[in-house]
Amino acid sequence: MKRFKRFLVVCLAGVASLAFADEGSLSFQIKGEAVPVEREADQRLCRQVEQIVASSSVDSRRYPRIFRRHPLPTADQLAEESFLKVTYAEPAALKNHCGEHQVKEVWILLRDKENYPGPVYLVDPEGKVVQVSKYNGIALLELSLDEAVLPHLPEKMRAVQERARKTLGQKKEATQ
Repeated sequence: MKRFKRFLVVCLAGVASLAFADEGSLSFQIKGEAVPVEREADQRLCRQVEQIVASSSVDSRRYPRIFRRHPLPTADQLAEESFLKVTYAEPAALKNHCGEHQVKEVWILLRDKENYPGPVYLVDPEGKVVQVSKYNGIALLELSLDEAVLPHLPEKMRAVQERARKTLGQKKEATQ
């Protein structure tokens, strides 16, 4: 009986550590300043970011020739940009069509001159950067239209997203 209890304690501890490894924390950095995220939005947005990564079908580790025109930034170079970032206390295993990635952070850049968020980068526990691509654009659009994200987008990007939100609202009303 003691063996079984010890076994059960070890198993439960393992399950608990797996559950905590999956929890990410979302943050924004806009022009060098950290922007807080409401607690209610944090986990919802983390799940949306994970869905975007899961939908990607190409990454720079497995398909380097596709990404050779644009050298990958380092984690330090990424930190100089405006971005939305999910950080994991322990490395998380995120799967996409290319396989599984051990990820410490997921970065989605929010560049001033772009219409949509992106590109999307994964940072592994050693600090190596992997770019993912060919992800679900609708999921990325939904993320950028979220009320917790929209106010933090650069001006041009926010204007595009607000037009999209208005258009989607008009189409929704027309179908009702």
